[in-house]
Amino acid sequence: MKSINTIFKNIIEYDEKAILILDNEYYVRYYNKSFASFFRQSKSVLSTKTKLTDNIFLTKLFSKQKLKQFFELLDSTMKSLKTNKKIFNFSFKKQEYFYLFTSSAILKKDTCEGIVLTINDITKSIFEKEEIKRQENVLIQESKMANLGKISGAISHQWRVPLNAISILLGNLIQFKHDGLLTDQIFEKNLNYAMNNIEYLTNTINTFKTFYIPNIKIEEFLLIEALEQIISIINPCLKNSNIEIEILGDKTLKCKNYKNEFQQIIEILLLNSIDALKNIYKESPSSIKIYIKNIKKNFVISVEDNAEGIPFSIRDTIFSAFCSTKKSSANRGSGVGLYIAKTIAKRKLCGDLYIDSFSNPTIFSLEIPKKVDKND
Repeated sequence: MKSINTIFKNIIEYDEKAILILDNEYYVRYYNKSFASFFRQSKSVLSTKTKLTDNIFLTKLFSKQKLKQFFELLDSTMKSLKTNKKIFNFSFKKQEYFYLFTSSAILKKDTCEGIVLTINDITKSIFEKEEIKRQENVLIQESKMANLGKISGAISHQWRVPLNAISILLGNLIQFKHDGLLTDQIFEKNLNYAMNNIEYLTNTINTFKTFYIPNIKIEEFLLIEALEQIISIINPCLKNSNIEIEILGDKTLKCKNYKNEFQQIIEILLLNSIDALKNIYKESPSSIKIYIKNIKKNFVISVEDNAEGIPFSIRDTIFSAFCSTKKSSANRGSGVGLYIAKTIAKRKLCGDLYIDSFSNPTIFSLEIPKKVDKND
């Protein structure tokens, strides 16, 4: 038994994690070499007669605010008898490090006899997560720009109609003026037509400006209005491909979340449906249906189309990066749209994006909570 205890003690003593054991009055009962090394102390500095609250070596590492947070962590464990965790960051030689402090209670008959504090270096993990987040943000912006280019091309084609109309109306006014036939009634009629076309162009620009500016705050919005706004943005793509969109469900529902990110996911799903439908020959217009469902604490927004469906070869990897749903190499995209949409749904909207049906019809569903309280 002694040999087992010795082995166990050696494992703790040389563990990479810093370990400190305190009694319920914060007197030091044990600490390993990693703990001494972390606080830049030799093993002889601390002893079982040392009270942690009286030791000045803590002030060399912690600022006043962090020292307060450190003891709040210990006090919370002592009172709640639960394990508590907090991440602290420190700077050594102009390099930033992150450590996870975990405080656990030593219990005896529902009474706290002391605390075990462990300190893990999570710097590498933090930096890796930040790098992944940075790369995802780059992909999100690239996806937005790709979709913007696709929509802009369709808009430039559609804008020719109102621009030509304005040109003709102005030409008419000049001709009527030249012939001496310009009356107040003719002038107002042509002016109103021109103003209506200008208003259409202005509204399109304003919608674009609003959508493509990142939104960093949670806001309350009507689901139907958010959907109609994104439909108005992609409307040129719909007209060029002879596709109609129908929204079904309760049109009074309000959601409290990131509106801009919600719309970006819907935009990705709708543009995918348009790409899938536009290559299918049909005498009547193709259609996309959007269903709004109210399910307990969540909203589910489903996008349905009757295109050829998702190929069997990619059904297991459809939400992976660089997996394209387009069958034709000529129409093949970057393959990051659905990956980005699912990432935004989970990490930003606290929801999820999944497939309800792979074909006949193809249905993608976005499920999000009705209310999110905290900003990132």
